[in-house]
Amino acid sequence: MSQPPGYQRFLAELRRRRVFRAAALYGAGTFAILQLADIVFPAIGLSEGAITWLVVASVIGLPIAIVLAWTFEYSPDGMRRTAEAETGELEAITSQPRSQRWPAGILALLGIGLLMAGSWWVGMRSREDVAERDSGVVVSPQALESVAVLPFVNIGGSPEDEPFSDGLSEELGNALAQIDGLRVAARSSAFAFKDRDVDVRQVGEQLGVQSVVEGSVRRSGGTVRVSAQLSRTSDGFRMWSRTWERELTAANVFAIQDEITADVAQALTRELKPNAMTAFSNRRTADLEAYDLYLLGRHRWATREVNAVREAIGYYQQAIARDSSFALAWAGLADAWGVLPFFDRTVTGREAYPEAVQAADQALSLAPDLAEANAARGIVATEYEFELEAGERLLARAIELNPNYAQAYAWHCESLLVSGHESDALSSCERALALDPVGLIPSMLMAISLEALGRSEEAMVQLDRTLALYPDVAMAHFLRAGLLLRLGRAVEAGEHLESLGRLEGFSTPASLREVARAYPGATASPGAIEAVRELEQETGSGLYYIAAFYDWAGSEADALRVVEDGVAVRNPWQGFAAVFSEYDGLRENLRFQEILRNLGYPNGNYAYRSRLAGESPGAD
Repeated sequence: MSQPPGYQRFLAELRRRRVFRAAALYGAGTFAILQLADIVFPAIGLSEGAITWLVVASVIGLPIAIVLAWTFEYSPDGMRRTAEAETGELEAITSQPRSQRWPAGILALLGIGLLMAGSWWVGMRSREDVAERDSGVVVSPQALESVAVLPFVNIGGSPEDEPFSDGLSEELGNALAQIDGLRVAARSSAFAFKDRDVDVRQVGEQLGVQSVVEGSVRRSGGTVRVSAQLSRTSDGFRMWSRTWERELTAANVFAIQDEITADVAQALTRELKPNAMTAFSNRRTADLEAYDLYLLGRHRWATREVNAVREAIGYYQQAIARDSSFALAWAGLADAWGVLPFFDRTVTGREAYPEAVQAADQALSLAPDLAEANAARGIVATEYEFELEAGERLLARAIELNPNYAQAYAWHCESLLVSGHESDALSSCERALALDPVGLIPSMLMAISLEALGRSEEAMVQLDRTLALYPDVAMAHFLRAGLLLRLGRAVEAGEHLESLGRLEGFSTPASLREVARAYPGATASPGAIEAVRELEQETGSGLYYIAAFYDWAGSEADALRVVEDGVAVRNPWQGFAAVFSEYDGLRENLRFQEILRNLGYPNGNYAYRSRLAGESPGAD
């Protein structure tokens, strides 16, 4: 038998030593591993460099696998060196039909092809991510006008790091507000998606934004790793992404914020405001622990739960003790003291007001151009000092400094409402709600503004939306009960009053239905008056609805006593007595008129004034 050509003998030797099979299995297996790594590595926080090293190792491993397959074979006794071919063995292989010889080689080529294709694909993806990270490549030629920063995922595993990741997200939103012409969704709306697996397109629909920033934060020892990406909400397309890993210092955390802000601005084809980052330095501290304490305070204050607000005050005070020049912590402290009487019935405005005004004044003296400081001082002037013009001016300044500060718009709406400028108030509420579509305060103030303008049907719709989002808010039940009573629907109103009584922990909430039946209080109802008296004993007289309930039950004297007591202790709700339609039964009382006049408040909203003048409510 003639000897086959040399190349055929070599190919036969490869087949005998099962090199073809090793190449096919290695290529297919490595391809699967690379595809899995492309998905898993970013999810567990590994960098693009880890994927690159895996690609390199996979390519280098192919010749190693081939050499090992050539050199060794597996036998029942374990691994051993491959024996030399016996006489005629190679010739027998080369003489086989092609249908038996070719499949092994084809599978080997296919395996090597899969390896090369997988390495190329994953490598290209990694290089694209690096290019986006380093240059902020703009994918969309269109300048997008709105963005939401979703709460970054805390992937460190420690619940103690949650305020840090949340705070980084919130502060990034504040930084993005420095981009000209960009609308940034408010924290409360963006954080409604916390711990929810939602598509960015759904976020876009619910918040009315064209883009979304999302990411993750990992704190480990003395380092922090932040990953962020920007996606279009129209199609979910990722426009930009980047990862940072830095030593954990206040300077490095703020540097990452600045870089994300600049990259997002470029990706959205927008410009930062002149000196934006210089102005933003007012928000910062050189003390990382002070920054952590501030974030803890902000995290707790955002819940508006009584004990959490008290905890926030403690965290802010600790932050200030570490860095007394930290203006943002002073502003946070003012906000926390300012809202405490709204949620803690044991604290009066007289107790909270001095603390709030001192903190707000200190924040303003340290950073006159800090939006939060101006807003904090403005709402204190409105609610506690009854200085309505000063309050409006400071809140307007806060809006000028940060046109994306939804809380400032909401407080500006409140200030305008209680000063009798209902149409202007509605405009501020509309802006607050556009920035914070699912925010409680903007939603409530929008309903109050609409009712003040005599647009009762729209107010009812807004209250329904509020209760759908926040079914446990007592004020929403109070306002809807009042609106229903004015529409003659006492049974439904009684249901809301009973719900309010349950929320406030009233021992017999069903008795408040007597108040709805007694409305409008033209004749005193002993049963209704007793129900309100019992509620007052349990909750105190400082709540906004006690005076209205007494009036509805037919005890005007008790209603006036509660109003006077509230003014004496600087109850922050008193401004709403000027504009709530629920207080309209008291407006002809001379004592009530004198109280409002001394405070500088109008007696009644636009709808009430229009009725007195014999006009149909429209707009002032």
